Amino acid sequence: MREVAQFLPLIRQLRSSYVPARPSKRYSARLRHDLMGQELTVVERVRYLPARVHLAAVVVAILAGGLVLMRGRAALLHQSNALAEANTAA
Repeated sequence: MREVAQFLPLIRQLRSSYVPARPSKRYSARLRHDLMGQELTVVERVRYLPARVHLAAVVVAILAGGLVLMRGRAALLHQSNALAEANTAA
């Protein structure tokens, strides 16, 4: 009994400082999916990613779009230069 008595003040402090918390709906839904063995759809997987990953994906998409646009513009420039050379040679 002495062993337990030394922990009673700590137990009382922990009990008085305990604040019950309800899990979010998102967490509950994901836990239900995990426990039931249901596979998540692609949209759900993306939705559950952290904000940092969303931000990184947006940055990568913007950079990739910019590179595609620059490549297309370079191809058009090359094509117009080739046409101009063909017109001046003729």
